[in-house]
Amino acid sequence: MIEKNKECGGLVNSFSHNGFYFDAGVRALLDAGIIFPMLKDLNIHLEVVKSPVSIGIEKEIINIETIDDLVKYQELLIKLYPESKNEIYEVIKIIKKIMKHMDVLYGIENPVFKDLKSDTNFILKKLLPWLPKFFIFKK
Repeated sequence: MIEKNKECGGLVNSFSHNGFYFDAGVRALLDAGIIFPMLKDLNIHLEVVKSPVSIGIEKEIINIETIDDLVKYQELLIKLYPESKNEIYEVIKIIKKIMKHMDVLYGIENPVFKDLKSDTNFILKKLLPWLPKFFIFKK
């Protein structure tokens, strides 16, 4: 195995910056659309536990599990930085837009790894209902 970084891990790693320690990349495995089909082809079964995104500012921590949880984040930011209220609204608006795009991009299993000729259930129940979201998203 050849690793370009000083430690193994690829998308699953940790790093520190300015005295803060970050775990990075695990969500990329979950939503990449490549790892799970590969594991299935190799007949490898792994239990996956979802890890919510947590945002900590000072002594408060907010778990972001859905787009609606951003309201709590926005309220916290406004409480801590009331002079930046307009900028906070703009940042939250952009984050919501990105989260909606992510829901579309990763809303279904990657069809590239599906046997579309024989998996009519996937086509009818998942892919076709998802397609309008994708075309609206592209605009």
